[in-house]
Formats: sequence, structure tokens, C-alpha cells
Amino acid sequence: MSVNGKTTMAAWILTAAGTPLQAFAAENRAAPNDLGVWIFIGFCALIVTAQIVPLLRRAGRKRETHIADQAAQEKQTH
Repeated sequence: MSVNGKTTMAAWILTAAGTPLQAFAAENRAAPNDLGVWIFIGFCALIVTAQIVPLLRRAGRKRETHIADQAAQEKQTH
């Protein structure tokens, strides 16, 4: 095997061995502030809720209107 091939193989082995080591090193970071994390999650939930609630209200109104229209059609038919 040539010197260039050995160098390439050594680089691949070091890269493959180094990746798990980097993952373990990242685990030992300081834990984030729990209160700050919960405030952020709560704010995100507030944004999602603010987007979904109007959609649910509109869907409920459409359903009520649809039911009322069906009842009116049944009255006209009978």
C-alpha cells in the first residue's frame, strides 16, 4: 500500500473514532437554566395555541352552519 493510501486510511479511522468521542464530550456541558427553558417552551406553546384556536373556532362555526343548512333542506323537502 502506498504512503498516500495509508494516510487516507489513517484519516478515515481517526474520523470514525473521533465522532463518538465528540458526542460524549458534548454531553458534559453545563445544564441550561430550567426556568428559562420552561419559559421558552411556554412561549412557544402560546404561539401555537394562538394559531390553532381560531382555526378550531372557524371549523366549529362551519359545522354548525352546515348542520343548520341540512336541517333547512330537510324541512323544505318534507
